[in-house]
Amino acid sequence: MVITEMYLIIFKIKPTAGLTFRVLPGSILDITTYSFVPPTTLSGFLRRLAMMSAGFDFPNTGPNDQNTPFYVLPRELVPLGAYPVGACSRPAHRTYRKGPRDLGHKAFSDLYRGKASGRENIQLHTWEYLLAEELVGYVVSENEKELARLMEIIGYGSKMGKEGYAFVESTSGPFQLQRTELKAAPSTFVPADDLFEKNPRVPADIFTLYSFVWLETGGNQVESQKKRGRRKSPSPSKLYSTNAFDEHPSPVVKYKPFPAARVDGQTGVMLDYLHYDGIFIPISLIETLRGGISHE
Repeated sequence: MVITEMYLIIFKIKPTAGLTFRVLPGSILDITTYSFVPPTTLSGFLRRLAMMSAGFDFPNTGPNDQNTPFYVLPRELVPLGAYPVGACSRPAHRTYRKGPRDLGHKAFSDLYRGKASGRENIQLHTWEYLLAEELVGYVVSENEKELARLMEIIGYGSKMGKEGYAFVESTSGPFQLQRTELKAAPSTFVPADDLFEKNPRVPADIFTLYSFVWLETGGNQVESQKKRGRRKSPSPSKLYSTNAFDEHPSPVVKYKPFPAARVDGQTGVMLDYLHYDGIFIPISLIETLRGGISHE
C-alpha cells in the first residue's frame, strides 16, 4: 500500500468513571486492562456515536456467534486508539470484585440463610480499571470529506470497552499529515516488528492487539457466505454498511492479532512517520490497522 495524502482528526474523549479494556487473551479470574483504548474498541465506540447522531438506535450486537454483527468505522477511516492525558491520569487501579454475579441474586440480603436452594454463582475476580482525566484519540484517512463528517458526534457518548462510559467532548481537524523519517517519540503504539527492526535495543511494553479482516463484498451490499464453527443466530440484515452514519452492520469477518509495542513518551525512536504539530504516527501502524481482505 502506498500512502499519498493522509488526514487526521483528533478526538478529546471524557471518561465518566473507571474504564476496563480487557487484555486478550487473558484469564477469566484476573481481568487486566490495556493502558489505552485499543483501535478496535475506539472504532466501535465512534461508529455507535455516529449512528446515534444520525437518529438510529444504539445497535445491539447480540450473542457471540456466527451472525453476530460488527458495527465499526468503514475501512477507509482508520482509528489509531486513544491515550490517557491530564493530571489525573495514572497507572491502572487494581482491586477485587467479590459477590453475586447476577442482579437477581438475593441470598446475601436474606435475614435467614438456610441450605442453599441452588447455585449462588459468586464471582471472585481481580479487576483493573484505567483511570484518566481525558483520552486523546486519533483517526486518519485519505478521504478528507468522510473523515470530517465524524466531527458531527461532539457531545455524544456511550459505553466503551468491557466496562465504563465516555463521551466526545471536542474534535479538531482534519489536518493534513506530512511524511518523514526521523527519530521522534511516537504518539501511538507501534507494530513491534517494525519498532525492533529499526530500534533493536529500545525498551517497550508489548501487547497483543487486533486489526479487522474485511469481507470482499463487491459494493458492500451482499450477504456473507462465510461458514464458521460457531452456532448460528438469525442474521439481522443482508446489507452491509457503506459509511459510519447508516444503520447496517460492517463487512467484518474476524479479528487478526499482531504484536504491538508502546514506548515511553519521552523516548525517541527512528521510524517512518506521518506527522502534524508534534503528533507522530508510524506509517506501519496505519498499514497494519487497515486490516486484510477475505475473499471467502
